[in-house]
Amino acid sequence: MREILTFLFLLESLILILKASTASTSTTFCLQPDVPENCHVIFAQPGPYQIGTVAKYNCALGYERIGSDERKCIENGQWSDVAPLCAIDVAANKPAEQSSGQSTAQNAVLSLPNSQNAVLSLPNCALTDSSKSSWWSVNLLGTFDIRAISITLGHLSSELVDIRMETSNGTMSSCAREVSNLKNSTILYCSADSVRSIMVHAESRLHLCSIKVFAVNARKFIYSFC
Repeated sequence: MREILTFLFLLESLILILKASTASTSTTFCLQPDVPENCHVIFAQPGPYQIGTVAKYNCALGYERIGSDERKCIENGQWSDVAPLCAIDVAANKPAEQSSGQSTAQNAVLSLPNSQNAVLSLPNCALTDSSKSSWWSVNLLGTFDIRAISITLGHLSSELVDIRMETSNGTMSSCAREVSNLKNSTILYCSADSVRSIMVHAESRLHLCSIKVFAVNARKFIYSFC
């Protein structure tokens, strides 16, 4: 009889523990989400944050947001998606050159060595000859911590082989893994610090219509244009 009572007591205790565990799970909340460099987050109420709470991301003045501006607290106590990137395009108006061919519009990049023409942007496109291993490069005129590259290819372009970032000490950082999934227009989350130039490599003809190189440490770059 004593054994039966002991068993019933233990069983009841186990049921109470399971109920308590279920109750605690149903009151899950989220902690502070990631806050990227050059970014701040706005909430409608203070934390800890209940399920369904929306975190609104804003970038500092002069910085461009890459990624969604909202994340939501979900049932497992995590935030949905990933935090956006707040960065500056440091390739704008920088000197560029290409391996061959000719650009299609004035102010786009010429094929001449050491060309001082501005970096291309839509509707201007750089088009190389159909020679093997074509390339296009831009000199950033400084060193920057790069976190993403936005690129748009024209319909005449062959597949890209790689996008390489040259650092201040001369080493090359490859974005080949990200390039393998490249569509005609996409953002590559490829990172390197102290980058001074970017080179785009194609299998044969390169038809490049837009490129942005996003850096997170370019505050001085903003002020230089004020």
